[in-house]
Amino acid sequence: MIQTAAVPMRVVHTTGTELQGSDRTAVRNNETVGEYSAGPYVDPQNPNVRHDAHDIQVVEKSPTWNLRPNTPQMTAQGPQEKAPDSTVAENPMTAEFEQQLERQKAYAAAQGEQLEAMAQKMEITNELLKQAKVEAEEKQQIKGELETLRRQIAELKNPPQPKAERTWKEWFGSFFSSKNKTKENIQ
Repeated sequence: MIQTAAVPMRVVHTTGTELQGSDRTAVRNNETVGEYSAGPYVDPQNPNVRHDAHDIQVVEKSPTWNLRPNTPQMTAQGPQEKAPDSTVAENPMTAEFEQQLERQKAYAAAQGEQLEAMAQKMEITNELLKQAKVEAEEKQQIKGELETLRRQIAELKNPPQPKAERTWKEWFGSFFSSKNKTKENIQ
C-alpha cells in the first residue's frame, strides 16, 4: 500500500496574479439574490407558534465560474475582436428617452415648487380662518354686551312707575263701595 503525506497548502501572492474588481467578472459570475415579503403565518410544524410578517432573502442563482471569459479572440481573417461581455448590459436609454426623462424631471420639480407654494398658502389661510373665528366670537360677545346695555338704557329712560298714592276720590270711592259690600254681606 502506498502512503501519502498530507501537504499543507499555502497561498502565495505574487505580483500581477491578483484580479482587480473589474476583472473578477471575467472569471466569476455574480450571484442573484431575490427578496420576498412573507405575511404573518402559523408554523406548519407547530400550530402553537405564530410568525410575524418579515422579509426573506433567497439566493436564486449561485455564483458560477465564467467559462467564456471575454478575452480577445484571434481570427485568421482579421484583427482581434472582443466577444461581448455577458455580465454587462447595454445602456437601454436612447437620446429621445433621456430627453423625455429630463422633461419629466423638470415637470416634477415644478410640481414640487407649486405644492410647496400651495402648502404655504394653506398655512396662511388656516391662520386667517383662526383669526376670523376669534373675531366672530368677539363680535358675538360684543353683540350680547350691546344688547344688555340697550336694555339697561331703556330701563333708565323709562323707570318703572311707583304706585301712586290714591287720590281722595279713589279712597272715598273705595270706602263707600266697601261699606255697601259689607251691608250686603250682613243681610
